[in-house]
Amino acid sequence: MFIIHTRDCYVRPHKHLGKAESMAIIEGEVDVVLFKEDGSILRVIKMGDMDSGKLFYYRMSAPIYHSLFIRSEFLVFHEVTEGPFLREQTSFPEWAPPENNPEVKNFILKIESLIN
Repeated sequence: MFIIHTRDCYVRPHKHLGKAESMAIIEGEVDVVLFKEDGSILRVIKMGDMDSGKLFYYRMSAPIYHSLFIRSEFLVFHEVTEGPFLREQTSFPEWAPPENNPEVKNFILKIESLIN
C-alpha cells in the first residue's frame, strides 16, 4: 500500500499483533519512534528516500509500539504487511492519546523534545 502523510499528520503509537510490517521511503524524511511498553522511547530510526543517505527501508518483525514523526513537507512510503486488515490486530497504548483528543498536541511536543 502506498501512503502519503503531511508534516502535521499524527500517527498514534500502535503495534501490530501477530504480523510483521515493512516500509520503504519513496520521498521525504521521517523519524520512526519505537516505544517500550511504558511509553518511554526505545529507539529512533531516522529514515529518508534513497537520495537522502539515510536508511530508506525498515522491517519490524516484533510487536513494538511505534509512531511516525514526519520531517519533510510530505512523506510518501510503501508499506507492506499481511492482510486482511483486522482492527483487533492493532493495539493502541493508554499513554498515547487518540487522534481526536485535545492532548495530541502536548503529546507530540513531549516526544519531539525527547527525540530532537
